[in-house]
Amino acid sequence: MGYILLGHGGLNVDPSVTPKDMEFVAIPSGTTIQFYADAGQGLAYNSTQLDIFAQLQAPWPALDSTRVTYNLALHNAQELWGEELKNSPDFAGHTLIRAGVDGVPDPIRMCTGTRATCPTDPRRIAAGDTHKCDGILARYTGDLYWLACSSIIRADRSVVSAAMGGTSDNVVLGADPDWIPGDSDFDAVAEVNKANVKATDDGDQIAVTVGGFIALIGTGHDQTYLNYAYLQADKAQGTITVNKGGMLSGAGSLDVSGIPPVKQGVVQAAIERFSDKTVNFV
Repeated sequence: MGYILLGHGGLNVDPSVTPKDMEFVAIPSGTTIQFYADAGQGLAYNSTQLDIFAQLQAPWPALDSTRVTYNLALHNAQELWGEELKNSPDFAGHTLIRAGVDGVPDPIRMCTGTRATCPTDPRRIAAGDTHKCDGILARYTGDLYWLACSSIIRADRSVVSAAMGGTSDNVVLGADPDWIPGDSDFDAVAEVNKANVKATDDGDQIAVTVGGFIALIGTGHDQTYLNYAYLQADKAQGTITVNKGGMLSGAGSLDVSGIPPVKQGVVQAAIERFSDKTVNFV
């Protein structure tokens, strides 16, 4: 079982709170962090049903020790939790962690150390380094579930708008927020897209996700590209029907459905990097 961290979340970039060289920190070996709300997004739950964990959808896959995370802080959110929340079966057996409750500091940060005591580079984790501080990444190991956001909706009523601490509305956790894909990235995506389309039987469908400048067909893509695509405001998902063609019917076609017109050009360009099949948007 893991730990659910529930409260107000944010990144305070004041250097007296979070040193400039500790804004990003490495995730320990054996620990994963699943974020259910990005900075700037709302997290909704129905306080009468207490079905938070069952209904939440993750905006991107869990981060592991090959990644970094922003050095976020979890703050007390007393108005959110009655005692009925603690150890609720709706949390699937995970332990509920709340800042300022049961001896947990308020706020509690991912990492409270320095570069001398705690790793900021995943290569240091691979070399065996650990967090030697009293932050979240030192206190709790295993699967961590971050249920903190800038605004929390409770039974259709806004109850809090947490301080953003200067953080952008489109923070990308686990990645450089200024990163955009280049030609080598498009080529890497194309290799996986090509293999996935080739492995799809004639007449079958395969999923496609497009976000920003990247279109990901099927599975097996690098985490960097998954993070980028899934966090774009214009993300869209659809399917591709693979018609392989033959000697009489020609090169075949890829029939794309579910992708809005504004993102069809990105999908078309992605397919043209690895295939000469006709692309139809249906």
